[in-house]
Amino acid sequence: MRIRKLELKNFRCFEEQKLQFPRGLLGILGPNGSGKSTLLEAIAWAFYGTGAARTCKEEIRYDGAAAGAECSVAMNFEIAGDSYRLVRKMRGKTQTIQAKIEDSNNEVLVESATGVEKYIADHLLNMSRSSFFKSVFSRQKEVDALYNTGAETR
Repeated sequence: MRIRKLELKNFRCFEEQKLQFPRGLLGILGPNGSGKSTLLEAIAWAFYGTGAARTCKEEIRYDGAAAGAECSVAMNFEIAGDSYRLVRKMRGKTQTIQAKIEDSNNEVLVESATGVEKYIADHLLNMSRSSFFKSVFSRQKEVDALYNTGAETR
């Protein structure tokens, strides 16, 4: 998988941020509190929803955003030569979650929060949220998850 573009709006410490990722190895550097972990959390939230966030959904929206302002993560990525766009939004005062995945022809493949999570797990990444966090995306201070897991589980 290769992430090409990430767009955040009212997501945690970012009011608005657009990033493009070059090919090759990428490092995310910055002082404490600058949003490094938040970028990674945004990717996980886009793929797997609120359960992948570090906090409850009430704390995902940018502090400076108006009550009910839309919070969103949009991500363009490639898997095995195929391109996709994934958008996850949290809208309104009730914080309703919406999500969709489109292919490179802008055809909607799935359009529901739980449907996107299932499609990611079963078809695109072929791994559950738990497997994703153990093998691809170990959170800060959770790297021991790989060390303490047996080979058959890894």
